[in-house]
Amino acid sequence: MSQLKTWLEAFYLGCKVEILPKIYEAQLKQIPYSKLGTQKNYKDEPQYNAIGILEQVIGPIQRSKADAIGVISFTDVDLFTKNLSNYCFGYGIPALGGVQSLRRFMPDFTGEDNDKETEESLKLMRICKIATHEIGHMFGLGHCIFYQCLM
Repeated sequence: MSQLKTWLEAFYLGCKVEILPKIYEAQLKQIPYSKLGTQKNYKDEPQYNAIGILEQVIGPIQRSKADAIGVISFTDVDLFTKNLSNYCFGYGIPALGGVQSLRRFMPDFTGEDNDKETEESLKLMRICKIATHEIGHMFGLGHCIFYQCLM
């Protein structure tokens, strides 16, 4: 995560980045499903509603950090939202912060068979791209129509 911190501080020049602890599924299971929202993905694994995580977990953290522009956290669970019912890699909302799933970057999910160095490099690149994109949403940026654009 130190490489991600370095990347984000360079991309969002002038912003201090603090990496918060990862959110594990065991923590999410303590929140009532009615407040969080869950479903099963095509592998019959649990998925968690990204907006529910923002409202129940990340939002309170963001509100507790008065000096923070935004808070993004990472989780090992698969995510979805109402409008992206199949899955989403992450989700960012200015008032609530951002959440990013690492689940779909794991070799057991992707089915990729790379050497360890390639695997770690791909995972870091994907995490950096999605985190930068979700933080862009936290700054109020919308999606762009240009294919190669980060947003």
